[in-house]
Amino acid sequence: MIKTLLVGLMFIFVGCDQYQLNQPQGAYSDLASAEKDSCFYNIDSTGNLISWAPDQQIVFYFENDVPEEMKSAIKDAAAKWTSTSGENLIQISPKTVDSSTTKLDYKNIIYWIKDSSYFNTKEQGRTVTRWKRAKITDSDILINATAFQFFLQAPAAGSKIHLGSLLVHEFGHALGLRHIPFPQSLMFPSLNYLQVRTTLSSIDSKTLRCEYQ
Repeated sequence: MIKTLLVGLMFIFVGCDQYQLNQPQGAYSDLASAEKDSCFYNIDSTGNLISWAPDQQIVFYFENDVPEEMKSAIKDAAAKWTSTSGENLIQISPKTVDSSTTKLDYKNIIYWIKDSSYFNTKEQGRTVTRWKRAKITDSDILINATAFQFFLQAPAAGSKIHLGSLLVHEFGHALGLRHIPFPQSLMFPSLNYLQVRTTLSSIDSKTLRCEYQ
């Protein structure tokens, strides 16, 4: 399981912290961000758009600890971005990997974390993105499976988080999107208990086109 503690800004409810690692600097930092034509993407210190382009297919792997019963919901979350872009933008590999830490390994890994000490109090998930000269080289998604319980279909009651809603948000970060301050957006920085939010809004789609079309 992940042994490296990443510390950052806490966001209420979603607790979604997006980290970028500029490889030449070798240190974690929050990127400067900018809007252009109402698009919400990350830029580097020189103003260049950070994305996977010209790559048009990003492959993710499950770490061994991800429960089998959760994988379909995660795959469905990735497909939300694919269906919107019209491209096979995110592919989930049938292979699993045994990884002890999130690191620069040129593999995009989804982790199911069983140690809450790696997260801030209300942090449900975290995306760690590494980039070089504005080109993303890998992104890891960390799910806080100790402090939170997740559901796949809406329960009648309870303090649970919809896994699909959380993951479609984290995949957005992995593609290069930042938080969007509109509640209808999948990239809105808060997700309440029992809330289901899996449909891309017009601003989500527009931002994706800014990145990849």
